[in-house]
Amino acid sequence: MDGRAGGNDLGVRIRLLGDFSVLVAGRDVTPSAPKLRQILAVLALRHNEVVHREALVDEVWGDRPPRNAAAALHTYIYELRRELFAGDPSCATGFLQTRQQGYLARITPGEIDVTVFERLVAEGAAALSTDDAARAREHLVNALSRYRGRALGNIRCGDLLSGHVSRLEEGRLRALDLRIDADLRLGRHHEVIGELRAIVAGQPFHEGFHAKLMLALHRSGRRNEALESYRALRQRLVEELGIEPGETVQRVHLALVSSDAALEPGGGPRAVTSPRAVPPAQLPRDIPDFTGRGQFLRTAVRRLTEAHGGDVIPVLSIRGMPGVGKTAAAVHLAHLVRDSFPDGQFFARLGGTEATATDAAELAGLFLRGSGMAAADVPTCPAERTAALRTWSADRRALVVLDDAASADQVQALLPGGPGCAVVVTSRTPLYGLPGAEICELGPFDAADGRALLARMLGERRVDAEPAAAVGIVRMMGGLPLALRLIGQRLTAIPRMGLGAFLTTLSQTFRSRPLSALATVGSDLHSALVGSYLRLSDQDRRVFRALPALDDGGFSAADAARVVPVDPVTAELALLRLADAHFVQVLSGATSPQHRYVLHSVMRAFALECLLTDASVHDRPAGDRAFADLDAALTLSAAQ
Repeated sequence: MDGRAGGNDLGVRIRLLGDFSVLVAGRDVTPSAPKLRQILAVLALRHNEVVHREALVDEVWGDRPPRNAAAALHTYIYELRRELFAGDPSCATGFLQTRQQGYLARITPGEIDVTVFERLVAEGAAALSTDDAARAREHLVNALSRYRGRALGNIRCGDLLSGHVSRLEEGRLRALDLRIDADLRLGRHHEVIGELRAIVAGQPFHEGFHAKLMLALHRSGRRNEALESYRALRQRLVEELGIEPGETVQRVHLALVSSDAALEPGGGPRAVTSPRAVPPAQLPRDIPDFTGRGQFLRTAVRRLTEAHGGDVIPVLSIRGMPGVGKTAAAVHLAHLVRDSFPDGQFFARLGGTEATATDAAELAGLFLRGSGMAAADVPTCPAERTAALRTWSADRRALVVLDDAASADQVQALLPGGPGCAVVVTSRTPLYGLPGAEICELGPFDAADGRALLARMLGERRVDAEPAAAVGIVRMMGGLPLALRLIGQRLTAIPRMGLGAFLTTLSQTFRSRPLSALATVGSDLHSALVGSYLRLSDQDRRVFRALPALDDGGFSAADAARVVPVDPVTAELALLRLADAHFVQVLSGATSPQHRYVLHSVMRAFALECLLTDASVHDRPAGDRAFADLDAALTLSAAQ
């Protein structure tokens, strides 16, 4: 065993590529408690570095941590030490170390299957780059044998671990791609056809595997099938994304049509892979049943993939109200275009709707380590980290996805430096000061797209049986994809419940209970809104809480000023800030010279609950008929 600095010499073996398991001195000591497995998996994946308590709390409890989360976490660490090293406290504290800001797992890289996998892939890539296909295949087969199923298959993954699982899956696909490349160079084209057909069925937009299938079919004397494979791929790309196949696939197709001798064994193009490191692949897992957004995706794919060669990095800024599906759209888009960015894909959540935004310098350090830079070489100065990231990306084609941005300055520090790169940013508020960004506003689903999402989750037969109820659910939730997805998950878990019966329960809850009560019937929208609400100023919160007293069909700043009360200019400025944060919407096509605004149905319900729970009696001016009616409604809601 490697006993160099950074290791532990404790006989620990940790397996993450499949069900999570831990061996100590050959004895299986895998924790049975789910949270213990979850915490240890995070510490193992980030071995030999301090993991902050806040990151562990977020992973284990999400946005609903207990009040004593730090104490509970300390107890879990104690339980891990006791279970892993029963009767040997010195080994336990040497393995799991407590630091000022969090915890650290001291592990030798060779004791974790992930690091062994990555080393073998790098060795296989290096051998392939020197045309030693037999040695490359040996390393890559050995690497892929480390996978015993889906990574962390027996762990409930939060945001942090989900990101790691996606990265590991991307690494597996990369290794598989290299191994098939080695097989083709060794003349094993017959053997890989069946495997490649299965792969492209699961990765329908992965053009690299399609190109290899075409090549394997051609070399097996099945040229017509190779051409049909290209036609099927092109049809899918054109119909679903509005784009043509990439250069690699088109080159193979042209060679097929012209019977180019370069396609024969020994004459095909050789993939050159850097022996330095596997490219970063940090995108979260895509949503299998992603629905709608066709026009947005077609436009965005062209924007990100057709800008290569220019002087400006394409930056796509996706905005929209809470729950509208910005993150899902950004991740789905990134998966669609990832083959256009072979040098890597980076992903980070910037915490724009959290109490404290994520430090951009810390994320730049994570990106640099993900690019292959040794932790000791990452600059400590924030400006130097930004410069190093831009230097690394200057001559590369990498994709950066930044979710939930807080400010333009935060994004600027993470922008790559080369024109071959691209950036996708999501935010609830405008990122003023981000020059050149193309802004895309995502709105709620219409009835058709909302029904389609429910059908994909519940099955066409169930939705077709009660089409009016399905549309009623969509309209009740204002077409918000997050709400519909949460409701779809609840209905999936209750297969015998009719949509009409569920709509009745949902309608009664939505009209007579606080918005937070919707969690019990499958739609916890309240939690998605609270973070953004708390980031508003006291003045803007006060204006927002007053808006349910106004007309559903729209209102002006003068109307808002009357019920708050404030002067009209103050009300207008507050409404503009609320519009920036997507708490209100500006009505388009208004004939009045004044701006007119409207509240989304979910935002109206949320504002009512905020008024009920947050506002003092001083926020409700006496003698105002609108507020008198509202008080009566709130009193009835509280009584029920």
